[in-house]
Amino acid sequence: MSIIDKIGLSEYINCVLVNENVRNAMMIQAIDYREISRLDPITQGKLLHISEYFPDLKLSPLELGNVIISKNTYKHVDSSETLGKILGYPCAEEFKDTDELEYGISIDVIFKASTLTIIAMRSKTDKYIPFLTTFSKKSLEVLKKDPIIGSIVEDVVVIAEKDISIDYLIDKLISQGNFTDNETEAIQNTLFNLNFSNDFIMYDFQYKNPIHIGILCTLLNQFKNDPIMAFSPLHKFPREYKEHNEIVKRLERELINILNKTKK
Repeated sequence: MSIIDKIGLSEYINCVLVNENVRNAMMIQAIDYREISRLDPITQGKLLHISEYFPDLKLSPLELGNVIISKNTYKHVDSSETLGKILGYPCAEEFKDTDELEYGISIDVIFKASTLTIIAMRSKTDKYIPFLTTFSKKSLEVLKKDPIIGSIVEDVVVIAEKDISIDYLIDKLISQGNFTDNETEAIQNTLFNLNFSNDFIMYDFQYKNPIHIGILCTLLNQFKNDPIMAFSPLHKFPREYKEHNEIVKRLERELINILNKTKK
């Protein structure tokens, strides 16, 4: 089994960038693997393999199952702004103004047969594009030399798009307009953030079907006005977080049943 099979492609690429001093740090989050603690099996396994393969990188555990991976160690990270700066996000100082972050920015690695987002952030404007373009060029140079993935990496690019608002998506669903790929992706991202599985996220919704429209509008509005946000971050409450995930799974099964029964 290769190191990529053991830790994941995105994790491997980010470790390479940290190891080669392109990034200061990256972060492993247990929640990305539907776990709670860095000691849970998937997260712990990835961390062990990273330490074995990249011996120069140090692990700095934080709360909530997060672990910073860097050549430096960090003991006190007291805000999302501080964490953003450690991870090298140029827009870190804006993280406290979450309602004003209108641009989604990603660093994508282009392979011969696929594309992979390795870094994602949100900012107030697109003024960070020049800085991130320089970062992407340095990343490409390093990744092309990597003995494992160098031969299949074609490019590293910066993608910046202004957010599509929830209200806009709801209005378009109600009016039964034709959805662009970006708008469909915006709905899929929202469903991902509601903790649905890939089966539901990639479901073939019928955008002219009143039942499907009603379900999507309800879910989009739930994301915008989710009562569970009063307990954010939810994974700070392990027992409740696990129960929440089970409830979402049941909800998903029942929604898919309704969607299938009402297909035209």
